[in-house]
Amino acid sequence: MDLDFTPEQKQLYEEVVEFARKELNGDIEARDREERFSHEQWKKACEKGMAGLPVPQEYGGRGLDYISTMIAMEALGYGCEDSGLIFSLGAHMATASVVLWKLGTEAQKAKYLKRVATGQMPAIGAITEPNAGSDAFAALTTTAVRDGDYYIVNGEKRNISCTTTSELFNIFAVTDKNKGFHGGITALLIEKGTPGLEILPPVSKMGLRTMPLGGFKLNNVRVPAENILGGVGGGGQVFNVAMDWERVTLFASHVGTMQRVLEKTIRYARMRKQGGQTIGKHQAIAHKIVDMKMLLEASRLLVYKAASNLQKSMGASMESSMVKAYVSEAYVEVARQCIQVHGAIGYWTSTGVERVLRDAIASTIYSGTSEIHRNIVARWLGL
Repeated sequence: MDLDFTPEQKQLYEEVVEFARKELNGDIEARDREERFSHEQWKKACEKGMAGLPVPQEYGGRGLDYISTMIAMEALGYGCEDSGLIFSLGAHMATASVVLWKLGTEAQKAKYLKRVATGQMPAIGAITEPNAGSDAFAALTTTAVRDGDYYIVNGEKRNISCTTTSELFNIFAVTDKNKGFHGGITALLIEKGTPGLEILPPVSKMGLRTMPLGGFKLNNVRVPAENILGGVGGGGQVFNVAMDWERVTLFASHVGTMQRVLEKTIRYARMRKQGGQTIGKHQAIAHKIVDMKMLLEASRLLVYKAASNLQKSMGASMESSMVKAYVSEAYVEVARQCIQVHGAIGYWTSTGVERVLRDAIASTIYSGTSEIHRNIVARWLGL
């Protein structure tokens, strides 16, 4: 593996970091406190191409290769302190931009992809239901029934990101209950404002407070058959593509955040004095910081190994699950140790340290819990 960035990739990294620091961090403490999504920052990020990094330029994206896409996301995590905005961009890119590019028909690309890849039409995937979380496909109850040139969709989705800010939903529904995951689930593109689509108010939550989380109900929603994504019964493939990308791109951004947190912790340990010397000279503190560094570097290697597999058009399901489980837990531990080293002021909201931990904890849950991903890797190992 060549772990060195090319000059162009280094320039991309620096460009995204500089942009994020300058344009995306304003008023973050207030926005977090008020649970306020910033449409202004979303627009700025999308104008920079962050909603469609790997999508070809003819479809409105930046046309980056897979590795460069992860580099840009790592840079975003390093420079941007708004984890809710980062999550919104990453989830939009993986569950909408990428799947439309990879699996959409030419008609769907012509109708939606350029608006989605440029962020002009915010979009999100929706599979989770009140009784279908980790057991999503087996417990899915949302149905889509053929009616001439349409499908009639009924059901409810819950714990869906960006529901109140999205204009297009990639919804998973049962079309053949006898086939299950392979052939029985279908993805359908449903636009905001479609009759029967009721978007529910967002919930208040512990972290990622600048990203709205909610749900919606579908009551006899009529969806044109031409809006089926990936073919009838192809929902499993759509989901796998979306999740492989989400679990790598989002967690590339977490690597960037971990790098920023580590550097912040080192600066504090070099400045703060206790016992007649800077606290970084105390072995107990130094070892914590060393552990943070090792967690960061191991996470980075896992992310770019998975990205390399995607670049080579190889399957990345096992690798993306390892990224998801390991990096999420490393992220939490790095954030926790950052607070521990900062002591009492790490608990202050004004330092931004405690916010990182609140946001990090969510990473062990979204895109599949750590426990589920250990099950997935176990199956790949033949267990």
